[in-house]
Amino acid sequence: MSLRIYRRKFFFKLLSIVLLVQTSLLAASDFTIYNVNVIDIRNGSVIANKTIEINNNRISAITDYDPQKTFKEGAIDGQQGYVMPGLWDAHIHTGGDKNELAKEVYPKLLKYGITHVRDLGMSREKLSLLNPHEPERLVTNQPQLLLTGPLLDSVKLRWYGDLQYIMTEPDKVEAQLTELKAQGIDFFKAYQALTPEVCQAILAAAQKLDIPVVGHVPSSVGLDVVANGSQATIEHLGMGALMSCNPAGQELFNKSINAKFSQGYEAYYKVLIEFFDGIDWEYCQKAIDAFAQRGGSWTPTLIMETYDSSVVEPEALSELNERGLEWCKKQLNDIDQVAPEVKSAAMSAIKNAFTKIQQSGVTILAGTDSPNYCHVAGRSLLWELKQLEAFGLSKADVIRAATMNPAMSAGQIDYGLVEKGKMADLIVLKNNPLEDLNALREMTGLYGPDGWQKR
Repeated sequence: MSLRIYRRKFFFKLLSIVLLVQTSLLAASDFTIYNVNVIDIRNGSVIANKTIEINNNRISAITDYDPQKTFKEGAIDGQQGYVMPGLWDAHIHTGGDKNELAKEVYPKLLKYGITHVRDLGMSREKLSLLNPHEPERLVTNQPQLLLTGPLLDSVKLRWYGDLQYIMTEPDKVEAQLTELKAQGIDFFKAYQALTPEVCQAILAAAQKLDIPVVGHVPSSVGLDVVANGSQATIEHLGMGALMSCNPAGQELFNKSINAKFSQGYEAYYKVLIEFFDGIDWEYCQKAIDAFAQRGGSWTPTLIMETYDSSVVEPEALSELNERGLEWCKKQLNDIDQVAPEVKSAAMSAIKNAFTKIQQSGVTILAGTDSPNYCHVAGRSLLWELKQLEAFGLSKADVIRAATMNPAMSAGQIDYGLVEKGKMADLIVLKNNPLEDLNALREMTGLYGPDGWQKR
């Protein structure tokens, strides 16, 4: 036998062994969830009586459920539950090191079906400790983390500590962003006090580095410039985002800060009402429409501006540390002292702005800004979803804001839908969330990178 023929035979024998091993691995990784109803996220409807086949953590088939069929051992009977994609908290601050995340944050997120988070701000030191894109996953049973790292700003504010990354020289911005990219971030976060020159340098460098820019509307730049630029998302629906829509915006913004922290919430809400009443909606709507037309996304974090005792669940307070609990109780007490008509007028003003943004076609993302104020990881997303519904979104749109929308906005096209070919990033609910969002509190199981978890 010639050496060439021997080598050829050896190659094909080796190839057959490799294929056999691969086939065995594929067979071993098969997983089935049957007797379930699938939530069609795109259309906001239910596809009844289905079986979902999963291979290598990806949905390989969705077929009609046959009650006469015998399923292999290990398959899960969904008992006519409702399957939908895992939820996203599109604006959160996880903080902490690996151990704190594994023990305190991740379990709370997964408990409420949150399988993806966009962390919108952590220091470079914590980012280095986290090392989000190391070869091995940080811990088992963790959501997927998408990170911005520090807040990119041009003015140092002492209360932010090391959370800011100060940028004042446009010609140094690319080197600074390159350093951040090397730490494994997914987005750059623009913050409130960026100068126009630095902001432009960030956008140009980010495009070169192929990293999206998200974040605030810098006060010196304005909503129209951000809306017509390349920033992918706008965070929060407050005076900071819409400051340029009011000719006295900066003055009223400063006045609101003083009112909130020196005079109390009634004074703050009165400034808020004055601000929204003075908005130049012709200018503002033009900017919002431009942002919508280029596919921009907005994370309103409604519970930041609208929370009170009716939103914060008493049992959530036990999850706060001593300092956070003291702060939370004080804030809730101050808000509860506000005259009902003042609070109602302020909420109506915010709702009016939200309605204009949503109706323009801007993609809405669900985010909480936890752990600020009384917010806690996991549970607070359900508060935000209820607020989105109260502010006028249909239940289907609310669900899209916490699944498909953030996935698409973040470029995570393998997630956010229950469809053949998508990643099996799934939660199973006892009841239909399209009928009542409280169904999200009754999760019976979760399927993710670590396989099936009964709840």
